[in-house]
Amino acid sequence: MGAIEKSMDGEPMGLPDGSEFKTMSSADKYFLFSQPFKSPDVANAAIDAFRLDVESAREKYGIADVLVIVRVPTRYPDGLGTAETNFSWGDVQEREAMAARALGAIQAERRAMINKLLAGGK
Repeated sequence: MGAIEKSMDGEPMGLPDGSEFKTMSSADKYFLFSQPFKSPDVANAAIDAFRLDVESAREKYGIADVLVIVRVPTRYPDGLGTAETNFSWGDVQEREAMAARALGAIQAERRAMINKLLAGGK
């Protein structure tokens, strides 16, 4: 897809290429990706391209059931907001169960982190 058009002031901003991007910390990447897309159309185009890439990866690796949730900051005509969607492939009857299992795992991870902090980080 090339450079992603997004920045705080709505001006185009390209993503770093090659080794510069690979050496960025996870926190730096998150900050970069947290900048709002300049419009809903640009955000939707990025989400659509991402969906196509996930679909291709699913086919490449033979994954039967896939559920993806996407959330991106977006600049709307009346201010900043969030575009959020989900998409899935495979057995539609499994989507809810997959989402429920994921939610349970995420909650357990958070609970374990809180317990560790309450125990003094041990």
